[in-house]
Amino acid sequence: MTISQTLIDKVAESQFQGMPDWQVADVLNAVDLSFPLVKKDVSTADAKEILLGNGDWASVVLTANNNSEPDQIKGACIVLRDTILHTTVVRTTVPDILLQTQTVLAALVAASVITQASRDALLALTERPVSWAEHNNLFPVTARDVGLARGGVA
Repeated sequence: MTISQTLIDKVAESQFQGMPDWQVADVLNAVDLSFPLVKKDVSTADAKEILLGNGDWASVVLTANNNSEPDQIKGACIVLRDTILHTTVVRTTVPDILLQTQTVLAALVAASVITQASRDALLALTERPVSWAEHNNLFPVTARDVGLARGGVA
């Protein structure tokens, strides 16, 4: 088994001296907010919960059903409503889908269909924090990995 030099260097840091291997592994696998967030797909149940909680779901549904609304706004509401009602996940890890999501939400805020708070909360769902291990493509780091990185024999 080959242990990455990145892991060898990391576990040699003074902060890990005297810590058991399992504890070092736990630290390296724990979320670390110092790293950039990464994109993630969004559960439509979570999105609907935000819209319901902020009082914007009814506005989306009413606007989708209102024939006096401009086509662009009505269309955006139909897309949002039907996505939430008929799918379980929005694949916002796909750049084009993320861009469309951002565009639809911006249009609905501009038209006062949803609040800025809803838009911000919905877009926050598209990102998640990572651990040191994940950021370095080593997730998960095990106690055995740490032991080997510290010079243990496989």
